[in-house]
Amino acid sequence: MSFISYAQKFEDVMLWRALKHIEDGFYIDVGAWSPDIDSVTRAFYERGWRGINVEPNPTFHAQLAERRTRDINLRMAVSDKAGSLMMNFLSILVYQLLMNPSLKGMSVQVGQLITGCRSHYPCGFMGAACARGPRSSFPQSRCGGV
Repeated sequence: MSFISYAQKFEDVMLWRALKHIEDGFYIDVGAWSPDIDSVTRAFYERGWRGINVEPNPTFHAQLAERRTRDINLRMAVSDKAGSLMMNFLSILVYQLLMNPSLKGMSVQVGQLITGCRSHYPCGFMGAACARGPRSSFPQSRCGGV
């Protein structure tokens, strides 16, 4: 079976080389962002793995919830304390615009590109996110707080 990389810098390829012998694997993706674009976990999901995706951005969390139905998708940020954080998010269109190599050197005020995406979002400990996954998949020590 050929391997298609969806990650930005082929991180999924390197991980797959080390982990391909594991069937029914489990991952935790903090800052999962898009389920498709620059995704380190998409190739694993397509091979039957499942996991926890932690993504506070409401747009991308909704995409994860729609496309990653075997996964646990948490709309939260990870912090050293529970509560809420003021966060700003770029839209996918703005991100693609900023990543366009032909626009390098163009002066862009990122603050001007953030429209309607500033709000308070829930945050919690990494241990709380890990507690949602199967305990038998990984040692307890890997789910300590951050």
